[in-house]
Amino acid sequence: MPFIKNDLPVALSKRKYLLFDLDGVFYRITQEILDNYAIAVARAAIDCGCSLTQERAVELAWDSWNTHRYSLQMFVDRFGVNLEDMHNRYHAHCDTNLIRKDKRLPSRFNKLKMEHGILTHGGRDWTRRLLEYFGVSHHFLDEDINALEDVGYQRKTESTAPFVQVMKKVGYCPKKFVMVDDSKENLKFAKKAGMMTVFITQGKYINLRKLPHVDYAVRDLSKVLEAATGMHPHIMARPRLRMLQARRHILSAAWR
Repeated sequence: MPFIKNDLPVALSKRKYLLFDLDGVFYRITQEILDNYAIAVARAAIDCGCSLTQERAVELAWDSWNTHRYSLQMFVDRFGVNLEDMHNRYHAHCDTNLIRKDKRLPSRFNKLKMEHGILTHGGRDWTRRLLEYFGVSHHFLDEDINALEDVGYQRKTESTAPFVQVMKKVGYCPKKFVMVDDSKENLKFAKKAGMMTVFITQGKYINLRKLPHVDYAVRDLSKVLEAATGMHPHIMARPRLRMLQARRHILSAAWR
């Protein structure tokens, strides 16, 4: 059974390591961004020698995403494109200017004492580029970043292998880890690996009863960091609660 949402600060206090996905967690992915990424995949495929028009390559990128949840896979399977080469080229075409910054992140990370790292399907250069863009790069050492190439191109949607590799590298048992991701598919394997799981909804409604592998659902990364640093909403709301209680007392006294 999923945990009660308000228990998140307590649950995090019993863990030692926060492991974040990157895309979709540090920022909200809009349709405009998805379209840009599909074009980036198409251009990378053409750069790698794939004999397709950009329009057709974009269509194939979408087909690959819908089938494999990985936009590069069909280019590898059908055209023999080198995955490592295409992976490295792909992110060079991605436009960070389309990404809306969460201005709360730097201050939230400044307060974070919990050990943390990243496990992403993105590349190491792309990860560094985004962390710089969000102003939090100094909170992540090189060894804190686990890009797709660092885990042997093993994807989180396919097995527990990338999660196990990170746990062995960090040196804690599974119960000490928290995986924060915007993909329900990724969290299935994180849960199988023994981690506590937090799903980033980006404001979308989800029914936790239908997702037994999701322990918590939280709106965005800032809310997770608030819970991890003692800035939980109902802690922050206490002064207002006291003010409302005082007003109620005054009004009730006036009616006596």
